[in-house]
Amino acid sequence: MAIITIGMSRSCTAGATADGTYSGATTNDDPGWLFLSHAGGGPRPLTMNSVSLMLTRRYHAGGGSLRCFGSHRIRHATATLLVNNGMPLEEVSRYLGHSSTVPTRRYALQSTEALGERAASALARAGLVAG
Repeated sequence: MAIITIGMSRSCTAGATADGTYSGATTNDDPGWLFLSHAGGGPRPLTMNSVSLMLTRRYHAGGGSLRCFGSHRIRHATATLLVNNGMPLEEVSRYLGHSSTVPTRRYALQSTEALGERAASALARAGLVAG
């Protein structure tokens, strides 16, 4: 089972090969790569272009219409989900490994629904409206 994090630290107990199968890894032979390629010899890490191409193909196969869909879009979506589900921006920023909240603020978009729910909750806690 792979353990995947979006932030700066990554750990993995299995690597996905280019054909979608998994190569089990032990603590002795785990090179720390998340996605492996066996093309042209022994296992090696997939390039970022290879990962982005694979993600884009799967995205289009699922009906997506954007021209490209790479790993950074997943990172942006994760940040947005975290912020909209109550994780403070400062914590999301640290989780993603940003040195400040400025880059996180650029793409962790808060939905008006999430903002309204948090405002109503804060007003209820302050005793200004019925909760």
